[in-house]
Amino acid sequence: MPIDITSYLQSITEECNALKNRVRHLIEDRHWATDGAWKESVLRALISRTLPSNYSVASGFVVTDSGPSTQIDVLIYDNTLPVLYKGGDLVFVPPAACVGIIEVKSSLNSTGFRQATVKLADNCGLVRRYETEKRLFSGIFAFEGNGTPGTLLEHIDAAAQGQESRIVNHVSIGPSTFIKYWPTHPESGQAHYRHWHHYEVEQMAPGYFVHNLMSFLAGENLVRGNNIWFPREGKEGRRVHARRFTERPADIAA
Repeated sequence: MPIDITSYLQSITEECNALKNRVRHLIEDRHWATDGAWKESVLRALISRTLPSNYSVASGFVVTDSGPSTQIDVLIYDNTLPVLYKGGDLVFVPPAACVGIIEVKSSLNSTGFRQATVKLADNCGLVRRYETEKRLFSGIFAFEGNGTPGTLLEHIDAAAQGQESRIVNHVSIGPSTFIKYWPTHPESGQAHYRHWHHYEVEQMAPGYFVHNLMSFLAGENLVRGNNIWFPREGKEGRRVHARRFTERPADIAA
């Protein structure tokens, strides 16, 4: 009997919903920073359960000779490389060790999403300034949120400022909204496709986000004929909007 991966992904959403307000129930609205830190720890715990042993997850900073990044809520790094400092859930890493950066939000509206994409894109640009060929998972994870598909994709494209080094490539908002950047077409394999796809994956967005992170860390070679990670029918049938990456004139001319 085949596994029911759809129900499994939906159970991850149920787990997020069960955990997200646990601290708020105790302190109500008296300390939003603590509530936010709890939600970040929830996502780090979800990721750590399936993270390969050569990677670690923490919060922290990417440090360069021109200065540090802003604080990164969820930082995935290659633990086979030296780090500058590690203590508890806080780590300071060089760009070479950084493989994933995630911004976590309790709730996002359109304006909050625009601000989050710019902050994340700035950190992406900093990492890739020193590691120009690095594959980098860059994501936004919001436990709740809203915004029309067209507006969300417009903001994520604007944050890139026409630079591929600033692209935010994965987003999960609430239980069902999932956004992914495709350098190549997901079905035809067309090269230089460079589109974001907005999907409505019923009650599965957090699970899709985490499993896409694992696929990214595996070099997009996670399935290999044994698809136990995603629903067999795929998600392209659930796509509701798409937007092409807006290139800078210099990139187009090249």
